[in-house]
Amino acid sequence: LLSELASSSADDDESFRVTHQCRTEDIPEPLARAYSKTGSTPWFGLDAIKEYKLTAPSKSAARMVSALILHGEHDFCTKECVKNFDTLFNHKFVRKKVLDGCSHHALLERGSTYGETMDSF
Repeated sequence: LLSELASSSADDDESFRVTHQCRTEDIPEPLARAYSKTGSTPWFGLDAIKEYKLTAPSKSAARMVSALILHGEHDFCTKECVKNFDTLFNHKFVRKKVLDGCSHHALLERGSTYGETMDSF
């Protein structure tokens, strides 16, 4: 997925956005505003994530809180990306949920579904 993104054109970028990032006709204003403030920080864009690796807490770490791992059916954080996220917690109280028909910003696409999922957790 990252190699596809790195070689994409502006048309491809928009296609990617409406498929994997936010499945709305236009970018919702709060999301556009948030993205406009990213500037050239080291935590934005492909370079920020291409070498990123999650690591589990140390054996001596305090017990982490329960967790809900959400991602959209069409999210750029694919099932493959999140398949081992639950192993990063030092307990077994981790729930995973795929939000059908959603991409990465499910809250902005299907707010009620997102809210119901959060409430059920």
